[in-house]
Amino acid sequence: ALAGLAPHLPTELLGQALTAATTIDQLYDRARTLARLAPHLPAKQRAPILDQALTAATTIKQPYARAEALAVLAPQLPAEQRAPVLGQALTAATTIKRQDDRARALVALAPHLPAELLGQALTAVTAINDPDDRARALTGLAPHLPAKLLGQALTAATTITQPYAQTQALAALAPHLPAKQRAPILDQALTAATTIKRPDDRARALAALAPHLPTDQRATLLSQALAAASLSGRGAVIDVLPTVLSRDDLRELVGAALVPSLLRVMRWWP
Repeated sequence: ALAGLAPHLPTELLGQALTAATTIDQLYDRARTLARLAPHLPAKQRAPILDQALTAATTIKQPYARAEALAVLAPQLPAEQRAPVLGQALTAATTIKRQDDRARALVALAPHLPAELLGQALTAVTAINDPDDRARALTGLAPHLPAKLLGQALTAATTITQPYAQTQALAALAPHLPAKQRAPILDQALTAATTIKRPDDRARALAALAPHLPTDQRATLLSQALAAASLSGRGAVIDVLPTVLSRDDLRELVGAALVPSLLRVMRWWP
């Protein structure tokens, strides 16, 4: 609450807010609140408050909370402190036991990590065994990876054995690959997508892939996505429709599949 109020507080009330923040018992809440108050303080007050926030954040015992607090704090720190603090956050993230939480923490850190730490983050992602969590982490890391790490990321994606998760990971990585590598990776993602057994997952995977494929393949793919969605239920159709309707250039081609799909799914509506 204090952090949310900070941009609206007059200078004379910021001191009271800081006093309240420094007395917060929970280290996680104290670190985050101080970090979010700091940008609104006069420059000469900022450094000692950030030091207090850093002390609180580094003493948090729970790795997920420590990683998150350090990630919030790091962008506020001077450049020379930023990389070591992000290194601590990454170390905390890699020790999180639950794979879904570990994936979530690594994704949250990715936009802030310097190039030298992204390799460590990717290694941590490849150690995630759960296919959905690994795909989620690769998807979050993909836009931030330097070219030299894309091969390692592709290996991590292609070794996912669950087709839906593999399709997600490959589709996320493909736009960041050199043009000559993109087509075979998208073909591999498409092959994986067509083997997904659950029609709702297959529909979502095909719709997510469509924007990355050559124009002459998109209409067929979106028609297949609609057909699969209509076998599952209204939720799947609603998920797929925005992608279908956003393509002005394909409406006429996809329209032939849209009507029967909607008629088929009518049985799912009350």
